[in-house]
Amino acid sequence: MMKVQINAFHFVMQEQGIPVEDWLTHISINGSNGKVMGIDLNEKVDGEMSDPKKAISQEEAVAALLKKYPLQLRYILQEEGKASLVYTLPMLFDAKIDALTRRTSFF
Repeated sequence: MMKVQINAFHFVMQEQGIPVEDWLTHISINGSNGKVMGIDLNEKVDGEMSDPKKAISQEEAVAALLKKYPLQLRYILQEEGKASLVYTLPMLFDAKIDALTRRTSFF
């Protein structure tokens, strides 16, 4: 049986240099013969995009997120029975900040 290499290309729409979440275009191409195997296009957005100049500052956004989703101090078990003490945002994603070294980590 012959293996077919499929090359996948992903494009993200941007509005004023800002990525539009969930607006992705996927194109799959057969690497052996160059034929298009599939195209997945998203629907057009109706209406206007908000002006990014009217957005709140990053500091205001961080404060609002931390108010709604406060950091939680936790122990994370590591290899060989060691435990790290980290601050985490468990409701949003799995990123953590080491409570002792201030390094950000993805465990």
